[in-house]
Amino acid sequence: MNTMNLIRVARDYAWSALTFPINTAKISGVKLSLEGASPRMRYVIMRGYESGDAALAAKVLDASDTVLEAGAAIGFMALYCIKNLGIRQYHMVEANCAMEREIKANFHLNGVPCPSLSIAALAAQDGSVSFGVNRDFWSSSILERTGEQRVTVPARSLPSLIAQLGYQPSALIIDIEGGETSIPLEHFALFQKIVIETHRKLVGHEAIDRLMHGLHQKGFRVVAQNGGSYALSRTS
Repeated sequence: MNTMNLIRVARDYAWSALTFPINTAKISGVKLSLEGASPRMRYVIMRGYESGDAALAAKVLDASDTVLEAGAAIGFMALYCIKNLGIRQYHMVEANCAMEREIKANFHLNGVPCPSLSIAALAAQDGSVSFGVNRDFWSSSILERTGEQRVTVPARSLPSLIAQLGYQPSALIIDIEGGETSIPLEHFALFQKIVIETHRKLVGHEAIDRLMHGLHQKGFRVVAQNGGSYALSRTS
């Protein structure tokens, strides 16, 4: 472990010790449970977690939208969109089956009925795929990463998921730790709006540049950006 990682680990454990009595965090109006969170997870959640991506969603989504979210994690983005933006039709997709309990707990904590959820990895086609489960849930990915446990999970494509829903979602929220580059561009084109977190460190600059150029070619324009996260709207 290098010096920077040692410093980060020491910081995370110190933060965890100082905040140990606190069992919940409130981020952008959403309550999140800290029960069972690792020191790293506790630090990241309490420091704002995905608040930047939530702000991007607010730039492009409104109460008239219907949403499909891939990479739901602990349900924060779903709760933010339902509570703060007034979105009524929302479907979550999450590959890590352990997150189902966390999602339901967070919806219960917020007093919000939990929307539909598919336990599957988003992929180019239906089937199954090897998925790495990491203790820090945001590092779980179809890509190989350190500290993971590989498991086989169902794989679902966007067209298949949409057919299951019985309605056409207007917006896609996607944060799948590098898996975004394996999704066919024509699948993204099924939506009018996209909020996407890209992962250059995992898949490289060329792959993300190619994805963003492809989305541009499909008629999407960047409405707002926060680091590697983008809010896009389709103009044609």
